[in-house]
Amino acid sequence: MWHSAVANSTCVPDDYANSSYAEDFAQMEVMYNYRLHKKSFPKKAGCLSRQMDVMKGNARIRDANTRKKCNASKRPFYL
Repeated sequence: MWHSAVANSTCVPDDYANSSYAEDFAQMEVMYNYRLHKKSFPKKAGCLSRQMDVMKGNARIRDANTRKKCNASKRPFYL
């Protein structure tokens, strides 16, 4: 799922995200969390929409980002 989203995006969050899928996911997590809490997203980031759709569409990722306390049994990277 993630590899497909990256392949169908026309950009990555930053140069470091190009080093691996894991780093791309980590950088997207930062962007998703910022968008979730600040209600904004850089206007030029539309090229990341496929990856952002995966972040928004995954209940475990949403849950991890909206909880007030850590729930180790629901870590989003164990998809």
